[in-house]
Amino acid sequence: MGAMRVLLSLSISLLLADGQPADVQVIDVLGLQDAKQNLVAVETVASTMGALSDVYVASTLRLPPKLGGVLLGLYGKQDNRKYLEVAVMGKINKVLVRYVRADGKVHTVNLQNAILADGRTHSVILRLGGLRRTHLNLELYVDCRLADSSQGQPPLVPLPKEAELVEIRHGLKSYARVQGAVESLKVALGGSVATAGALADCPFQGDSAHNTVSGEVNSILGDHTKALIGQLIIFNQILGELRLDIREQVKEMSLIRNSILECQGAERIGSQSGNAAQEAYRQISDAPGDTEDREDGRRSRPSPSALELSQETTSRLYQRVELPTAEELMRPARPETGDDIRGFTLRPRR
Repeated sequence: MGAMRVLLSLSISLLLADGQPADVQVIDVLGLQDAKQNLVAVETVASTMGALSDVYVASTLRLPPKLGGVLLGLYGKQDNRKYLEVAVMGKINKVLVRYVRADGKVHTVNLQNAILADGRTHSVILRLGGLRRTHLNLELYVDCRLADSSQGQPPLVPLPKEAELVEIRHGLKSYARVQGAVESLKVALGGSVATAGALADCPFQGDSAHNTVSGEVNSILGDHTKALIGQLIIFNQILGELRLDIREQVKEMSLIRNSILECQGAERIGSQSGNAAQEAYRQISDAPGDTEDREDGRRSRPSPSALELSQETTSRLYQRVELPTAEELMRPARPETGDDIRGFTLRPRR
């Protein structure tokens, strides 16, 4: 049994070509065919993660548009605990990294700008750095370029000593069900970004320190870019609100202008009416028999000729109309014979 495990360890721990260091171990996850190989791989990961600084997950995959799934995961067999899970979310262009924290809760890290679900083949490299520190740093490379990073995350929980309690799963079958494919999936224990790039056909250059500094610089620039984008979004929102306020003020000014125009029109009409009334009053005042005394401002009495004319006109009207007497008005109001109608008698004028 011990000899078998040694042979399996030799088949899993591969030395990279072109002078790569011998302490870098690479696990071909798609090559784990049975439970024994899975057990040896779990033991290898559990024994080396405590002494490593970086772990890399390198894969070449293809996904249809807006689809995705779990790419790699280390789970507890009894409680299905997620010690480490890497999933591709094609609909929102993200890679989710879930793992158990020290308090037993599952922690999730969202890595953005992962445009992988478009029907074409892409290379993905996930770096888990700072394993021996108090905080975990994650970097995501898509098609040999840094897509996103996350710094200062909670550390990973060590795998249990009983390796048979943990199993490694991959998304080969689930990707095939959605018309996708996982062409390669490997885990590099140790090494550098250049080491992981060789597994995904990405010609990275430089050692681990250089790539770590570059990753941190790109992370800082990415944070500044995100902050700038956030400020631009807030500025656009303020401009939109200001635009709405200006429109409301323009509407209010239009209403006020219309009200002023209406008031000016009414005032013009009133002034014209007043002028007409004054002109009529002046004409009446200038008529004969009704003159204005300019010295004391009092209205003078009508002239004697005007009084005589009015008295003569009144007497002529009384002569033309013959009014009934009191006795005639006291008669009952009923029809009578002859020419009597409604209490008085109509007589012809003589």
